[in-house]
Amino acid sequence: MLKLEKMVSGTGHVRAVFKRSGKSARIESLDMLITLDGGQSLQLTGALGELSNPSDVTLDTSIRLYSEANRPPPTKARRDLKLIGVDMQIIAQPDGIAHRRMVIETNGFVLDTRGEGPPPISFSEISRTPEGHLRIGKLVLRIGPPEANFVVLEGSVEDVLQLEGIDIEGRLSMPMASLVTSALSQSSDALGHLTGGFRLSGNAHELSLSDLRAASQGTDLWSLKVSGAIENLLQFRDIALDIAVDVPSGAKLLSALKLDPIKTGPLAVTYQLSTLGSEWATEVTIAVAASQLGFNMKLDIDDPSQKIRGQIVSDLIRVRHLRDIIAAAMQLAKLNDLARAASQGNAPASPPHQSEDVIGPEPLVLKSPEQTDPADTEGTDGDAIAGASTSQPTGPFRNVTLQPLGQSILLSGIDLGVAIDLRKIEGVKGASHLTSDLEIKDQKARLGPLKFEYGGGHFNVSGAMNLKDAPDTLQLSGSMGGWNFGNIMQDLGFKKRASGTLYATFDVSGSHASTRDFLATLRGRATVSMKNGNIDSQLLDLAGLGVVPWLFSKEREAVVTIVCVRAPITISKGRLTTKQAVVETDRVQLVVLGNVDLKHQTLDIVGQPRRIGKPLSRSPWPFTAAGPIANPKIKVQDGPRRLRRSDGASTMPQKRKNCVPDILQLR
Repeated sequence: MLKLEKMVSGTGHVRAVFKRSGKSARIESLDMLITLDGGQSLQLTGALGELSNPSDVTLDTSIRLYSEANRPPPTKARRDLKLIGVDMQIIAQPDGIAHRRMVIETNGFVLDTRGEGPPPISFSEISRTPEGHLRIGKLVLRIGPPEANFVVLEGSVEDVLQLEGIDIEGRLSMPMASLVTSALSQSSDALGHLTGGFRLSGNAHELSLSDLRAASQGTDLWSLKVSGAIENLLQFRDIALDIAVDVPSGAKLLSALKLDPIKTGPLAVTYQLSTLGSEWATEVTIAVAASQLGFNMKLDIDDPSQKIRGQIVSDLIRVRHLRDIIAAAMQLAKLNDLARAASQGNAPASPPHQSEDVIGPEPLVLKSPEQTDPADTEGTDGDAIAGASTSQPTGPFRNVTLQPLGQSILLSGIDLGVAIDLRKIEGVKGASHLTSDLEIKDQKARLGPLKFEYGGGHFNVSGAMNLKDAPDTLQLSGSMGGWNFGNIMQDLGFKKRASGTLYATFDVSGSHASTRDFLATLRGRATVSMKNGNIDSQLLDLAGLGVVPWLFSKEREAVVTIVCVRAPITISKGRLTTKQAVVETDRVQLVVLGNVDLKHQTLDIVGQPRRIGKPLSRSPWPFTAAGPIANPKIKVQDGPRRLRRSDGASTMPQKRKNCVPDILQLR
């Protein structure tokens, strides 16, 4: 009867009640279940109602392509995406407007839509062709919410059983918000809609998509245009796609997304993807005013080594444009951040008064009461559970396990080699250039070393990721120096005078999910130092450290000379700890121990100033600073403290070293 060309093996049953009365014909109590040996199944239950009334249908349809025992596991990668099943429900209503629901389940996401409207699938004009093929003259498939379908496919199929002779026109209308992130309300019209059309033609083995034209509508925040064709949609081969995005105001777009507005100015992005056989080529250009950045990459998908080669080039990048784009990108990254519970730590109590501390020859300089922080007792799983939000994103998409496309590419096992050539980086203090390379091989990524000079300072930094064993962790190492301390203080909003040349070395790692996560999970070591500096004495007063005129300088002078600063830092779980940080003037050595918690934005430090070369003397006005970083409580201790070495050392060497705690130099 069906004239199938292949054997179908399985079991099934069909049960229904057919009633005819005069001109009325009805099918009730429909119960159908077909299960194939491969695990696929089709189940229909319900009633077709009055056969002359197509809206008088109440029907549950369940299509399963896998048995429960053979379901594909959840996937993060698009190449492993599989359709698991489709459930459809239509409930007839007296007014003729049916309630319907459609659930498309894959192992990477679930699309769940419901409401009032026509059925998701309808067909008519069924006939037998002269060649004996089963033909559907009018087929309509609706995907998305009933009141506002994302995609509507309408056309004909010349041979239904063999899926030959497909000729379908497609209409597209999707909320732009759903293209940005599932975290946004997908019914929001703030970002407009992407509307357009395309055509599908061919058969089950070679289906082509042509005449693709789509553009954004209903918004002046941005514009998106898409055009192109795909000769083989099922295998995603022979592609020609062009995408253009224009953003008149980055600040307005970020505000609409409920993010901090960054004044990027106009932004334009063009993307071109073309393939010929197995060879892929893509070009991307990002332009902000006169600044422009171009990417081009090539890949042969049939090459078993999966090699991607490309370039990142620019003839001109202005630093302020680059800074704004990075800041905007960091804001956009927040769209997929999990909500984290804000926790406020209590300021630790001041250390009890002691007349004398015993110091051994080990690197420990000062002793303070142990502070127990809840973060120290939290395990990795606990942090993840505490920081995760259990709420599902609004809209029809749920159970999404697919990774963002960029992350998916990084984890695909490719061999990537990209040369970076930024020929001119221009800022208010001159120009520079940067050359480097990005390499991914054997599931290990390496960026750098990035070397460039600007404004008297220099950077030399390398990044690395182990995409197999620790794909969420970014490692950074290198050095930087020559940066003006005074300029940094001005950028932070301090109007008082300060100067000095800053240097740093570091070897750290942390989660790259967001800047917040990176700071909260940061671990490793770093050393910060400064030389040839000075600071306005009023800044010391503001910090509570200038209470005694001669503490840092001989007299209460307008400017205090800073001979050097050196702070070796150990970092764990976002907490910066130092045990022998030193700030020296020509008269005083200030030794600091304690920690700064980047995760909870708090600090807890103890400082003891002493005259140069007098580490065992009493410290006048030792102090503590504790509480929120933005507004710590600074308290000067009531009494002096005296130190001694546990090994009895008490004599300074003839030639002391700057910015090394004097107590560690004793002999």
